[in-house]
Amino acid sequence: MNTYKACFNGCPIYFSNKNIFSKAGEVFVRNAKNMDEKNERIVPPILELREIKMNAEEKKKILHRFSKEKRKKRERKIKRPMRR
Repeated sequence: MNTYKACFNGCPIYFSNKNIFSKAGEVFVRNAKNMDEKNERIVPPILELREIKMNAEEKKKILHRFSKEKRKKRERKIKRPMRR
C-alpha cells in the first residue's frame, strides 16, 4: 500500500492507495489526513485529484491506473453484439 504526500490549499496532506477511487471519469481522494499539527485546517472528506498539488510523476501513475479501466470497459462494450 503506497502512501502519497500532497498539498491542498497550502496545507500538507497524505493519503493511501485504498483512498483513491474513480467515478464518472474523474479521480477522487477520500479521507485525506492533515499532516500539519500547527495548522488545524479541516480537509474536505472528498477531494478531486486535479485540485491537489503533488509530484507530477505520482499523479500521472494514479491517473494512468484509472484510465486503463475505462479502456477495458469500452472494449467490452464494442465486442458484444447488439440485441434486437
